[in-house]
Amino acid sequence: MSKVNVSMMRKYAQKAALRRGWLMLWSRFSDRISRLPQSRQIILLEDLQTAIQNRLLVMERTSRWESEPPKESDLMNLLSLPDHLRKTAIAVCNLGEVTAQDVALETKRARAVESNYLNQLVLMQYLQKKKRGRTAYFYFEKERSGEDI
Repeated sequence: MSKVNVSMMRKYAQKAALRRGWLMLWSRFSDRISRLPQSRQIILLEDLQTAIQNRLLVMERTSRWESEPPKESDLMNLLSLPDHLRKTAIAVCNLGEVTAQDVALETKRARAVESNYLNQLVLMQYLQKKKRGRTAYFYFEKERSGEDI
């Protein structure tokens, strides 16, 4: 067999394995949900839908802005963020240069959660990140941290 055919077959096998894995995962998920009372099923599925929509929104913005970052972080850009990211961005705006721990104390959420949200805002190019030793500091760029926010 040629090298191209082997490569294509490997990719196909990898995709098939991923598909099988996802199907098994969703099958187990479905079984577990079906064991719950109807009211809990509805709440869980609504929460799952919201989480997926928020993640897709972040992914769309990240991919759209990889080549072209937003021109400015004005009030409309801030308002277009999902609620959980907006709360983090406002905390950074209020505090200036911050660590995830600083934001966690301000928002009353876990440090790991805030670290994740801060890194999402960096990927979306709202924030900048710099490291001093092992500590990461997050901040708005000078030209973006104007009075509009």
